[in-house]
Amino acid sequence: MLRIVLLFFGFAVINPIFNKKTYKIYLLLFAAALACLAWFTKPDYTMDLYRAYEQLDLFRQISFGKAYSYYGASNPLTLVYYYGLARICPENGILPALTVFIVYGFSFALLYKAGVRFDSKKSEMNMALLFFMANFNYFYVIDNTRIYICFAVLAYFMYVDIVEKKHRIFCFLVYAALCYFHYGILPFVLIRIVLLFIKKASPIVKKSFIVILPVLIFAANKIAITLGSASDGLLGTVERKISGYKSYEVFGIWQFSMSIIRLVLALLIMLLSMTITESLIKKQNTGSSLRDKALDGTYNYDWMIVYSIVTIFLFISNYQFILRTPNFIQITLSVPLLFLLYRFRNPVNKNLKPYTYIVLSAESVIHFAYLLLYVYNNAQFVF
Repeated sequence: MLRIVLLFFGFAVINPIFNKKTYKIYLLLFAAALACLAWFTKPDYTMDLYRAYEQLDLFRQISFGKAYSYYGASNPLTLVYYYGLARICPENGILPALTVFIVYGFSFALLYKAGVRFDSKKSEMNMALLFFMANFNYFYVIDNTRIYICFAVLAYFMYVDIVEKKHRIFCFLVYAALCYFHYGILPFVLIRIVLLFIKKASPIVKKSFIVILPVLIFAANKIAITLGSASDGLLGTVERKISGYKSYEVFGIWQFSMSIIRLVLALLIMLLSMTITESLIKKQNTGSSLRDKALDGTYNYDWMIVYSIVTIFLFISNYQFILRTPNFIQITLSVPLLFLLYRFRNPVNKNLKPYTYIVLSAESVIHFAYLLLYVYNNAQFVF
């Protein structure tokens, strides 16, 4: 725990050295430092990482064909990732290190892209970074390697796809690939597909999908359970994993409560962001650079986040799902948060800025204290 605190504190100290132009270098160094620390993780036997290390050791001794026959049917890309790392590097620490670098690298890249699009000040980007780092679970990224890669990559490419409106075919290929890396990303990919068909719909139609879309996701889940019980493929994996998550006997009231608080706060941020966006759309301020370049895409990205939050609440009885998925929302929140801070420069909204900083800072302190007391104290690093 002390090493994590020292790392975070160290990068807070050197933050003033970097200006807005060199901020991406700061974020890159931060991601690299987090990855270096992850290399020295000593997993407990109860951790998923411990079992992943056992797989890496096994993969160094068997052929890819044998590995595929044992592990590759449902998650072939996971097998490629694990087997490749096992063959490239004899040290198991490469797995959490590379995973952390990928996850934080894509998350920071998303934050930086949003900062550039909204012409954010360095102080605004620092606020978004603080909110992200205090709420995003570093230890879970180390332990649950696959799903967090999916969260970060999906959030980033959804931004490229929805907000920047670039490389759509490639982005959808990425979405499809992620489904074969970890089944847990499926609900959010389905949300993106539905949003593709209603992106030009009126706000009233999009609001109606707050109810319709989660019902569709829930129905798809039931179909997966029904069909998957007789399948060894993707649906079978979904069914077995969902059932496995529901059978977990471990339940932490603090973990569950903090997840719910984060989701509620995320909804409040989205409500404020979308209220401002809708008012701008109604004004039809086509002369604004924001309206021309980012407003429509940002609005649809906001809807993607809202649909995701509501869908997560639909699975509230699934403790492990509720425990993990708010971290996907946390990655995506950098976009609406930086948009809000941009809009707060407007005289009409500027009175909201200090209150927003106070609320976000207070929540960040509380949640980081929770992480230190209940999560990071379990982390062990051996140098």
